Amino acid sequence: MQHKTHHRLFITVSILLIIASVLLSACGGAAQQKDDKIKIVLARVTGDPFYKTVECAALAEAAKLGADLEVQGMANFEIAEQTRVLDAILQTKPDVIITAPVDADGMIPAFQRLKEAGIPVVIFDTTLNDKSLIVTEVVTDNFDQGKMAADSLAKEIGETGKVFVLNTVAGLPTTDAEQQGFEEQIKNYPNIEYLGAEFNNNDQNRAVEIINAMLTAHPDLAGFFATNTFGSQAAAAALRAAGKEGQVKIIAYDTTEEIIQGLKDGIFSAVLAYEAAKEGELAVQAAVKAVKGEAVDKIYKVGNKILTVDNVDNAENLYLRYVNECK
Repeated sequence: MQHKTHHRLFITVSILLIIASVLLSACGGAAQQKDDKIKIVLARVTGDPFYKTVECAALAEAAKLGADLEVQGMANFEIAEQTRVLDAILQTKPDVIITAPVDADGMIPAFQRLKEAGIPVVIFDTTLNDKSLIVTEVVTDNFDQGKMAADSLAKEIGETGKVFVLNTVAGLPTTDAEQQGFEEQIKNYPNIEYLGAEFNNNDQNRAVEIINAMLTAHPDLAGFFATNTFGSQAAAAALRAAGKEGQVKIIAYDTTEEIIQGLKDGIFSAVLAYEAAKEGELAVQAAVKAVKGEAVDKIYKVGNKILTVDNVDNAENLYLRYVNECK
């Protein structure tokens, strides 16, 4: 009888231990699942409303998908700075990185190190010439943007007069494509004289100097296309100082509050906009899919739009920019 009692006690204790083990495993599994959130790092240039917009949209999408997204700032749009930041991120071993290459060739070595470390990379806005080093790219059609800007400027100046392109950094694929698209399309207007492109090196003071020099050399300047945010904002300052608001037609780029206000005030004739927020959303979606081993397209494209005083108040939020805090 005592033997049977001990046997029943042994069985009971065993069952309780099994139940406890199952419960602990379940709790431990939940904790592990919580700790195993996909870790994404977004490396982006600070102080630029475009990148802030991408960041805001990316943070919202990551939260929606249950992923952790950390933002690492880059002080400028230069190879040495992006290389330094990416090498530092590599040491933290995230699941995936999202960034915009500052140079299509110059950033290849840094991206090679990321691939060798087994860290997938999703790029946005700009491109990398070695596509084997990235999972996908989320971009807009910059060549088409340039064509749209040329048609818009031609319309504003009555298809006649002198024009030029205020570009940013020579060799940057995105703005170079805008310039090329503009140059290709402006050929369709025989009465428009194209004066070429000038580069401001992403410096607003330099951009103002260029515009002032062009106004002096060509008092009859009809208009120009500014290919980036800083160039557009510099254009507004230069024309205000010269007292030529509305006389020289400008096709601006990007939709910061300052640029949109310039459009409404008549400083800019039109604004070339694109879905920066959509870039952030799609980049995070692709990053999560890549980590999960799901199929990812080789390229995702976002839309472009010409904004004027007639349609700017109806523009979708995806075309607008966040400057300081995410809304």
